[in-house]
Amino acid sequence: MDDRTTVICQTRNGVTLPQGDTFWLDNWPPLHFNCRSSVRALTAEQAMARQGRRGLQVMPQDFPEVGFGAAPQPGQEWFPDPNDFQPSIWNILQPRIAPDQPEASAADIVNPLAR
Repeated sequence: MDDRTTVICQTRNGVTLPQGDTFWLDNWPPLHFNCRSSVRALTAEQAMARQGRRGLQVMPQDFPEVGFGAAPQPGQEWFPDPNDFQPSIWNILQPRIAPDQPEASAADIVNPLAR
């Protein structure tokens, strides 16, 4: 941590909880704009060693900023919406991000401004 670490992140620094703990459902980085926090996996031995000195003592009372903090949900894969890109960009991007997905052409993209 340094002098740029926000209160939101300071209260979560060193939290050591199991992967399936409900805490992670709405405390998954990024927690705010320009958040530098991260989550890393620990072995059982590493977690036990940390628990004694840096476990979660008190549940943080502050909340991540709106639109931040949500953990990835199993089975909910994200795929970009072609409407968020210019057709020329999408035609370059699409084969690189999901070569096994059916390819969308510029003609398939709906212009949201034309609705």
